Amino acid sequence: MIPKLLSQAVVNLPVLHAPGRARWTLPAAFLSVVPAAFSVAAQTQMPPKSSSAATSPAKNADIVHVIGFDSVKHNARGSLQLESGQFSFTQPNGKAGIDASSIQFVSAGSENQEVGGVPLALGKMAVPYGGGRFLSLFSHKKIDTLALEYRDSDGGLRGALFRMPKGQAGAIAGQLISSGAKVEPARPVPGEPGYQPPKQPEGPPASSKGAPSAKPHTAPVSVGALQLDRVESEEFQIPLEFRVAIYERILSEVLTKKTSPPIFRAGDRRADAASDLAVIHLNITKFSPGSETVREVTTVAGATKITVHLRLDDRSGKELFAQDVSGNVHFFGENLRATLNLARRVAGIIEQNVHGKAASATASSSGSGHGN
Repeated sequence: MIPKLLSQAVVNLPVLHAPGRARWTLPAAFLSVVPAAFSVAAQTQMPPKSSSAATSPAKNADIVHVIGFDSVKHNARGSLQLESGQFSFTQPNGKAGIDASSIQFVSAGSENQEVGGVPLALGKMAVPYGGGRFLSLFSHKKIDTLALEYRDSDGGLRGALFRMPKGQAGAIAGQLISSGAKVEPARPVPGEPGYQPPKQPEGPPASSKGAPSAKPHTAPVSVGALQLDRVESEEFQIPLEFRVAIYERILSEVLTKKTSPPIFRAGDRRADAASDLAVIHLNITKFSPGSETVREVTTVAGATKITVHLRLDDRSGKELFAQDVSGNVHFFGENLRATLNLARRVAGIIEQNVHGKAASATASSSGSGHGN
């Protein structure tokens, strides 16, 4: 009903023109895209129909695996289920799962997601006079996110991230908490009420606080293997979904580099036997969660920004090199895309500054602890 009335109202608007000047009319792109946008918005804002998913959200089939399970493709659709101590993601062509008891932390959140796909995105770009930004107000819907942090059979740190219809994540998180998972104590995030910036110490800032303390070197550091430590922040708590995405995407990007040495996950017991091991530490020093809707509407605000202090230490804790790295989303794209931009830059820096020695039997590309 809304698209029909809107279309009629727009078509019936009077055409204004001044004597001696060319007359103008609203472009066809606006007439076609606006009703479509309101149609999408009307559908996404309608209350969901009652179904069994309301009482059994963990079996909802409209769940997206964003990242995490190695045997499942990114953005694959399937269902989540917690049964007999197993937390599994099921697709028509298979299932991947973990022991629920291995989950250490769980977080349920929400975010805005653009709907309408590529056709609507292209349509908004074709609308002149800033009309596309107006349509962005009606082309987003609220969805839930579920982030997990768990340990694999070798003790390696792992994360998984899922998206699902609004109202599902909280119930699934509750089931996992009943199985032993924990929720990290909440700390204010920049931009939220109660956040207080940390006091800066007197004198030169320490390297762990993100200062550019990189030691000059003319040749790449040669190491036998790498280990990626847990992503942390000494200043504030970062939402678990961002930390999971950063961690998993950095691992994936580093593994694509031909000259990079084998890489272990934090806590992987096999790293104890690796020779010439170097540890990658990532401390998030700046974070702004941003807003996809605000970015598209204003084009000057709502950017998602992440800055980390990357430090590489040898096994004794001696710093080999350090550098600040940023990943941002300023215009188009979801907020978590900043983690992908960050991961690619971190992997590039590691490729430039770190070369691997001949792989040993305990630290090989096939035994880097990156399997599911």
